[in-house]
Amino acid sequence: MLGFGIGSVGPIDRKNGIILDPVHFSSIGGNNIPICNWLEQEIGIQVSIDNGANASLLGEYWSGHLQDQAHLLYLHVGVGIRSAIMTGGKMMYGAIELEVSIGQMIIMGGP
Repeated sequence: MLGFGIGSVGPIDRKNGIILDPVHFSSIGGNNIPICNWLEQEIGIQVSIDNGANASLLGEYWSGHLQDQAHLLYLHVGVGIRSAIMTGGKMMYGAIELEVSIGQMIIMGGP
């Protein structure tokens, strides 16, 4: 095994491998978690973290059937609508370390 990857809710510090302060998944002691460091110590291999949309797009790309595509867009429809973009086999990152939120969903309950 060459490495281990984590897809996480944000915000994250991708460079330092830390889950910062997830608003929608808060828990006691759940802020500034150095998850990559903890796992590297436990399993002895390199661990990387990225947001869930980017990790999903990378997984799809690395599965093999999309590697001949020059540009990819991944849309995740859940609590919000998130996206990830790849061009030339490389992930595109914005100025901040958040999934690219491109919309919201409002689900109305029944009567």
